[in-house]
Amino acid sequence: MVTPSPRDDVTAAPTSSASPSPAPTDTEPSPLPTDPALPDPSPTSEGEAKVTIVSSGADGRSVYASGLVTGAVAPGGVCTLTATAADAVLRAQTEAQSTPAAINCGLIEVAVPTGEWTLTLTYETGSTRLDSEPATVRQQ
Repeated sequence: MVTPSPRDDVTAAPTSSASPSPAPTDTEPSPLPTDPALPDPSPTSEGEAKVTIVSSGADGRSVYASGLVTGAVAPGGVCTLTATAADAVLRAQTEAQSTPAAINCGLIEVAVPTGEWTLTLTYETGSTRLDSEPATVRQQ
């Protein structure tokens, strides 16, 4: 007669037919990289409003400048180019044009005599008035 071994009395645990689940991990899945949030450049976006002279110069008859208004300002308004010399202050203005990205002052010309001129671009709408940094040009 055969004496059963202690192993013969052990029954195997039932197995499941389902596939095993993945082992848990200690790390969270990392998010996909994203572009940094860019500010909305529209005229109604938050932020400090400013006028920037984009181009300026002189052509022998007049001085000129073009510029943009960016930041939190109401659309519309008037852009004025002021040309200042030692003995004269001359101005020209145009209606500002709103675009999705900024308010465009367009190209403004002021007929001036020869000499050195300091140009300042001003944007006005309602009670808002903004001045650009000055630019200096020489009329030949």
